[in-house]
Amino acid sequence: RGIRAVLLDEDDTVGVRGASSRGICYAQKSLEIFARLGIYERIAAKGTTWSFGRTFSGETEVYSFNLRTESVSVQPPFINLQQFYVEWFLVDRIAELGLTDMRWKNRVLQVEPQADGVVLAVETPAGTYHLHAGHLIDATGAHSPIRTQLALPAHASRSTDRWCISDVR
Repeated sequence: RGIRAVLLDEDDTVGVRGASSRGICYAQKSLEIFARLGIYERIAAKGTTWSFGRTFSGETEVYSFNLRTESVSVQPPFINLQQFYVEWFLVDRIAELGLTDMRWKNRVLQVEPQADGVVLAVETPAGTYHLHAGHLIDATGAHSPIRTQLALPAHASRSTDRWCISDVR
């Protein structure tokens, strides 16, 4: 949308330390968003597309579905792909667009709200600096130190579903 941004990441690798996946299956709505972001084609080429699922209890099939039959989206119902590939494609796309200053090994230490935005204290291997931002988006996850520091409520919920996500070589 032509908006300049600064992206701070305390790490300097792509993915969950580049070794494993927290996300592995991307549903149609996410795939539609990836298309708008310009990375869907890379995801579709690298991932495994599927729409039919079967659930078993022992030898007995207890549930099955085919989501392609009722889909109105151009994207398939699901694509399986390790999270680090999606992150890699997003980082490449950010660089292609040229509007975001990506700063690796930049850890937010403190957030100070201001009338016109926030001031961040940011730690780097070269030292600490302060950054003024009109807006702040916190994408540090469920245990966000930023949200904790600002005493912002979390509206987390847990599913009763059980899943097994694995990376296989």
